[in-house]
Amino acid sequence: MKKRIKIKNDKGFSLVELLVVMAIMAILVGAIAPQVNKYVEKSREARDLQLVSTVFTAVQTGIASSETQVKTITNKDIDYVLKTAAYENIQDEIIDLLGNDLVATKDEPAFPTDIDAVDAIKSKCLSKKGINGRLYVDYTADGKLSVYIAKNSTDTENRIGPVTN
Repeated sequence: MKKRIKIKNDKGFSLVELLVVMAIMAILVGAIAPQVNKYVEKSREARDLQLVSTVFTAVQTGIASSETQVKTITNKDIDYVLKTAAYENIQDEIIDLLGNDLVATKDEPAFPTDIDAVDAIKSKCLSKKGINGRLYVDYTADGKLSVYIAKNSTDTENRIGPVTN
């Protein structure tokens, strides 16, 4: 009998080799993922800081163009500022800079109670601090303006901002 010569023509990887590669990949992903998440959150906070800067510009312009002098706004939630008739120019500037979708019409002297402008502004926030925080405005008699996002006005640890002049 003739012996047949078997030519191996195996191509590719064995199951064991594939499992080893998958295990190594899982270990690498497990080690790298937390680091990537930190950078993603930092980029989201940077995006939220841009939003705070936009609101700062709107508030600053509103104060400067106000017919009545704005004396102070002491660490007030932006909701208070937007719903107080004395700050009508600030309301108009925020509408102009952040879009008319915040309110039904621009001609109203204050934001209507059925529309929460803070939620409309916060819907643009992406970071955890931005989503869980509130937007605050602080304006002193000497003209120093500060706008920031925090859980409350005394929270200095978890702030985004402040943007100041």
